[in-house]
Amino acid sequence: MTRYVSLVQQAEDYFAWKRKLGFRPRTEREVVLHFARRVDATRPREINVDTVVTWARDSRQGSARYIAQRYEAVRRFLARIAQSRPGVIVPPPGYLGGRFVRTQVHIYSEAEIRALMEVALTLPPVTKLRPHTWHTFFGLLDATGMRVGEAIQLDTTAVDLREGTLLVRRDKSGNSRLLPLAPTTVDALVAYSERREHRHKDPKSPAFFVTETRGTRLQYQYVNRAFCFLRRTLGWRARPLPRVHDLRHTFAVRTLLDWIRAGKDVDVEMPALTAYLGHAKPESTYWYLSAVPELSHLITGNMERLAGLRAGSTVL
Repeated sequence: MTRYVSLVQQAEDYFAWKRKLGFRPRTEREVVLHFARRVDATRPREINVDTVVTWARDSRQGSARYIAQRYEAVRRFLARIAQSRPGVIVPPPGYLGGRFVRTQVHIYSEAEIRALMEVALTLPPVTKLRPHTWHTFFGLLDATGMRVGEAIQLDTTAVDLREGTLLVRRDKSGNSRLLPLAPTTVDALVAYSERREHRHKDPKSPAFFVTETRGTRLQYQYVNRAFCFLRRTLGWRARPLPRVHDLRHTFAVRTLLDWIRAGKDVDVEMPALTAYLGHAKPESTYWYLSAVPELSHLITGNMERLAGLRAGSTVL
């Protein structure tokens, strides 16, 4: 007779793993442990979607949103243990709805990035600073995964072209971070700096990226306006429609794929990407990667795919 394995113990191991990655899942832990105790009390031969749905709906709070939260918390846990525990059938995501429906993202191909960089250099007046501003600006977002607002607020004093680093001051989390740059990125920034200094010998702003005519700091609406113009020029009509912010998502996904090709442990490497992107917690970085359902199984050691789970594309 096969010895019964405590689901509570597996839940505790699961949250020990999450804490090691930097998560502090107090509420989620309480929810999953409640489910695990219920299962341990009855010891069913199989844990399936009916098991989870029945438990999730058995809540005094009873709101649809809370029930969906309970369901999704347990679903993620079961996806993690499905390979090692027989009789676990991972429920599908979003079966009871979700707390939100997230915006789908566009992951750029290398060909699309090259096309964007090339068409930026055709912006009029082609002999002036403007095309080089957008070429370098969007190139920096692609190379570093910086937020648009961080690149706009970048000052010349924060970019050390000799050391090949740039300092992001007071990011979204209220912290500062130093980003190492690839040699090709440094070369591009050096070339832009020379053009900017030639165009604006007496700059009106300390900003690294400046406007063509007045030499003042870029504004967010200018970034969106320029990007939308380039997108129309390229004839991009894919759904979801490519956005500037998708360059940041693409950077995160590309980094993940590079780790996998190098044979690295994604979960071990993730805190470094969290710090580089300026996320306060690892779950924010996982959130970025979960925007691409086809990659979600790579984050948890193929657990969901091995369990036969096909992730949805909008509710995660």
